Amino acid sequence: MSGKKEDVIGDKHFIGELINVFYDYKILGVWTQAEYDAGLTTIGTYTAKPGEAKTLDASGSTRASARDIVLARLAETYFLYAEAC
Repeated sequence: MSGKKEDVIGDKHFIGELINVFYDYKILGVWTQAEYDAGLTTIGTYTAKPGEAKTLDASGSTRASARDIVLARLAETYFLYAEAC
């Protein structure tokens, strides 16, 4: 250990973030038949088929790359504990 505080991406540990976060492609939905018919599913040299996942292009490169992976939080879950008297 170097003593520096660093994110450990492989273990999904991020400084200043909650434990329940994930680091992956953000799914926006699925490609529809209408989008496919209109020719909107071509990304770079790949043409997505209806029903395939539509992901966020965070880098703006029009290709899926490691730069499109984003950090996202899951919904926080709260637990209420009560002990019977």
